[in-house]
Amino acid sequence: MSNPTTVSIEAGVSRTLIGYDKCRYRNVRQAICEKDAAADQLPVRVPTDMRAINEDLKQINRILEQRLRVSISEQAAMLNRMQKLENEYHDKAAEIKRIKSRADRSHNEVVGLHVVRPVDKP
Repeated sequence: MSNPTTVSIEAGVSRTLIGYDKCRYRNVRQAICEKDAAADQLPVRVPTDMRAINEDLKQINRILEQRLRVSISEQAAMLNRMQKLENEYHDKAAEIKRIKSRADRSHNEVVGLHVVRPVDKP
């Protein structure tokens, strides 16, 4: 059974090339999804003997296991993306804090130089 994720893994390329509806290679994704949809269909015939029932159940189990693997893979990719975005957010927040602290300083201040004002004597 093939789907965009397994095809990209087998091809050794990024899943994002064919992994979503508005991806770079839409026609390839569409062909894979059409083929996958046809292969992903549950048995249409009504089994009459135990051997046929068992084969149909095995096929259903294989389909469900494949869907589970894809789902876990997609969740892992989303988790990685969320962690990357969280790290980027913290970096940008720290940068904004640094910029604000610089803006709050006196424009006449020389970095590293601390001038002590003289105390008025009465």
